Amino acid sequence: MAGNAQRKSLEPTVFRVDDAVEKDTLVGSHCAKCDRNYFPPRQWCAACFEPGCEEIELSREGTLSSFALVERKQEYCLVEAPYAFGEVRLPEGMLVYTTLNITSEVAANGQIRVYSTIDQDNFNVFKTGQRARLAPLVIKRADDGADIVAYSFDIVEGA
Repeated sequence: MAGNAQRKSLEPTVFRVDDAVEKDTLVGSHCAKCDRNYFPPRQWCAACFEPGCEEIELSREGTLSSFALVERKQEYCLVEAPYAFGEVRLPEGMLVYTTLNITSEVAANGQIRVYSTIDQDNFNVFKTGQRARLAPLVIKRADDGADIVAYSFDIVEGA
């Protein structure tokens, strides 16, 4: 979706937006003591209970580990149902829980419409082991006109 020049992250502690969309980044953390990585980032290691986890940038691609079709919209959810939700395992070792194959557009009333390209009829396009790529998504507009962007993943065709 074409949007304003200014973009802001919905969740800046876990997802950073850049002027160049291909540089948008998921943020995690790394414990140097026990060599574990986390998403979302944390200050204390959940394995060795030591403070001082350091922030790291995570890979933009991973592997689809599991997926499900969500057929009923939750009150807090900005995505119209049905939509696909899944787990993407990143090379750093952690799972990212995310929406899959989501798109957005400006509706006739000027609001951002967020919906899935997946439904009951084409849900079979997903297979565990497929490659998935970070696909930033404009989900709403801020009062100042900036596009609010969230992270999502798309399945890489032919994977």
